[in-house]
Amino acid sequence: MTSPRQSHLHFEIRYYRPNDDGSEEFYGFRGSGTVRGRDRTNLICYHSADVPVQHSCSGCLTTGARIYEASRQAYFLSLVPRFISRHISHRPNLLKVLDNISWLLVDKLVRGVLGFLIGIWLARYLGPIQFGQLHYAMAFVGLFGAVAALGLDGIVVRDLVRHPENANTTLGTVFFLMLVSGLIAAILVVATITWLRPEDLLTKTIVAILGFRLVFVASDVIRYWFQAQVRSKYTVWVENGVFLLISAVKVAMIVYQLPLIAFVWVMLLETILVSLALFGVYWKQNNVPKKWKTSRTDLILLFRNGISLILMTIFLGIYTKIDQVMINQILGDRASGIYAAAVIFAESWFFLAIILTHSIFPKLIQQKEENNELFLKSLTAFYALMFWIPVLAGLLIFILGDVIIELAYGQEYMESAPVLKTYVWAGVFVFVITASSRWFLITGNTRGLAYRALLGVIANISLNLVLINLFGLVGAALATLLSYFLVAYVYDIFDSQARPQWSLKAAAIAFPIKLIGRIYARR
Repeated sequence: MTSPRQSHLHFEIRYYRPNDDGSEEFYGFRGSGTVRGRDRTNLICYHSADVPVQHSCSGCLTTGARIYEASRQAYFLSLVPRFISRHISHRPNLLKVLDNISWLLVDKLVRGVLGFLIGIWLARYLGPIQFGQLHYAMAFVGLFGAVAALGLDGIVVRDLVRHPENANTTLGTVFFLMLVSGLIAAILVVATITWLRPEDLLTKTIVAILGFRLVFVASDVIRYWFQAQVRSKYTVWVENGVFLLISAVKVAMIVYQLPLIAFVWVMLLETILVSLALFGVYWKQNNVPKKWKTSRTDLILLFRNGISLILMTIFLGIYTKIDQVMINQILGDRASGIYAAAVIFAESWFFLAIILTHSIFPKLIQQKEENNELFLKSLTAFYALMFWIPVLAGLLIFILGDVIIELAYGQEYMESAPVLKTYVWAGVFVFVITASSRWFLITGNTRGLAYRALLGVIANISLNLVLINLFGLVGAALATLLSYFLVAYVYDIFDSQARPQWSLKAAAIAFPIKLIGRIYARR
């Protein structure tokens, strides 16, 4: 008779130090492991050598340290086959990464599926012209969104992982910097749209409202902190709770046939609520934003180390949004709506790239510092995963493209089908770009990131000017596809530091074939 699967508890030893006021302040992790059953006095702990040692928990707890959290892993392990759970149940670091991925996946699935369905309904309700106006405004604001975001998330997460004792200074400095940049970006958005379209009151109003959301980008520092802790479930709770509330509001607005501008105000409301909720959940974890400190030295260091990333983010914002802006300027609102419908569907699954990268990035940082050979092997496997997932998904969408557009959007949007079939292949390069960007960050080659993004800007604008006039909306999709290809693969050939990455990416394409060959040889 088979014994029932043993329950596991995951624990982390958290270190605290006393403050002058008598309170305690968290400053780092030390060790992790699993508890078999409910008895927390019988632990298997994993230290620097990652060798399991079974003993009482009191043996781990030095001065200022204690077990902070023990969360049930039995449910997660029960979802996978027994032969898999047997190999991972004693590996707490891997369990933590997998648990983090599962939370992010649930988040993106809930928000992606429900948001996509509501987005389709909204597109049908508004029609191509108003839908095009909305997405032109969103793309236009997106051009300046990079100024607010600054692209420092990789550096911030890296610093929080490496130096958790300096978390308050890091978070305070980055929050101040992003708040100022968000205000500047919002002002630039309004000034630029007023200059471009002085007579278009509706477009100026929509852009101004959406532009104000850039001020709240500063709250993303809370996300960075949870990402560094590999504890994304808290941000998932926040974002999904607000998203479900706003989704219900949008459905009611469609039913009662409210105007376009009402939906724009609701988008701003969602941003504000998410920001407030993020600070709330951060505070509930016994962290106080009042303890954040702004350091002039850290600010200068951030600029010095992050200027390439800031430029890269600005360039990235331009070359990923410029096609939608140029389409509206050249072909008008209706064409912009048709194109937006295809892009929304094509990019509906791109969230997988972000989930995988954000969850695995902290582990890659650790491997880079401990074992470079293992790091390169892991990176090659990661590239393989990031290449073949979008290839398989793209093939399915390409085959079913016409049916997808007709069922989702109706006959009014059928011109979106050829755009979808073309644009979907950009996903292959988006996944590879997302993965390889982490290599640039880990190795400190941020200047290469900026040059690569600049190549994307030049290529996308140039190709759009030519191909939109030649092939219309399909030409815009082709321009985006080709510019992403140049960024993902061609740039590496001309950058001496990134050239070895080209070899890894090429090896990643053949990785599944080699893996199958090894499995067959063992038989």
